[in-house]
Amino acid sequence: MFSQINILEKMRAIKIHITFFLTILASAPLLAQLTPFAVINDSDGYTNIRYGKNKKVVDKLHSNQVFAIRSIVDTDGWQDWFWIDYPDYTQAKKPFERFVNKTKDGMIHKTRITPLPDLPQWKKSITDSALICTRGLDKITIRYGKFIKKNHTYEKVGQDLIVKIDGSEPWGIDGILYDNTTEIKSITLEINKQKYEFPKEAIKNMLRPTTIIANFGVAESSAETLFLYMSNSDAAGAYDVVWTIKSGKVVNQFIYRNF
Repeated sequence: MFSQINILEKMRAIKIHITFFLTILASAPLLAQLTPFAVINDSDGYTNIRYGKNKKVVDKLHSNQVFAIRSIVDTDGWQDWFWIDYPDYTQAKKPFERFVNKTKDGMIHKTRITPLPDLPQWKKSITDSALICTRGLDKITIRYGKFIKKNHTYEKVGQDLIVKIDGSEPWGIDGILYDNTTEIKSITLEINKQKYEFPKEAIKNMLRPTTIIANFGVAESSAETLFLYMSNSDAAGAYDVVWTIKSGKVVNQFIYRNF
């Protein structure tokens, strides 16, 4: 009898913990997304970025300008306000711009945030050498393969710690290249019967791309704007990346680490 009571008490305790956990997840769905990236949800076409205890307006984001959800603001306002990191889009001077890491930050109200996975998604599949996203006859193909060490130059700290490959920061490694390291070889967009290849700059040093189907996707904001996003590598080398595609061409890339 004693053992039965103990079992019932343990089951009740487990049920309470599960209920509490599910309540937290339901209250903070933005933190449970597989990718940190999002866009604004505002009929005005822009949303104010705020900062500080008084939430002073310091900047604004416009429709289809992607950002990363970092965390809640504090225990008092966690259901309403989120910290975000976002590129300084005013600095975009070229047809394609690569934005790296946390360029600016601030707060946005939760009602003004639409995570990329909540937008319409293209279908996904994986082969031995490619990640594929499709919408009808339209297709994005991310081809990946082995990183060939001898084809590149390196800048190191000490004997072994790699800090630059071909003059730029590598993504997906923690200073060490292993024999089985992979890289993105190319990204091809086929849309409206036109074929477009991403520029080399848009895939440079993108190492250890994911081969997990849940960790990449194409979100459709409109007929003219798409977001290709990936969560790559793991541990200290982990990074998230999103490419913004407008009118059939990639216009920018945001590479992000939340640490």
